[in-house]
Amino acid sequence: MPIDELGHIADLFYTAGPGATIKKLDKLSDPTWNSVQEAYPGWNALPHPKKIFAMPHQWDLNKLGKWLEGPLKKIGVINDPKVGFALGIMILMAAYYFMTKGFKK
Repeated sequence: MPIDELGHIADLFYTAGPGATIKKLDKLSDPTWNSVQEAYPGWNALPHPKKIFAMPHQWDLNKLGKWLEGPLKKIGVINDPKVGFALGIMILMAAYYFMTKGFKK
């Protein structure tokens, strides 16, 4: 899964919650960001990822993707797509925390 896809879906997990997101993704034959937007154009969770990913980022999503495919793939962690997806979500959640709260005192 491309890292930008992972980012959009992870943001839906953050915005709508895992239960609501999984229910919608399970109904799609191709659970991609574009498919979600086409199938659920009125879903109130869509504006947040659209807004977040339209903003200039301080990180390079392609470099994050290469990092996930690099050393972690060598030890077999990324061979399972579910593990890679969960790991990506955790990384994005940690990044969000540190960008919004973690460095403030």
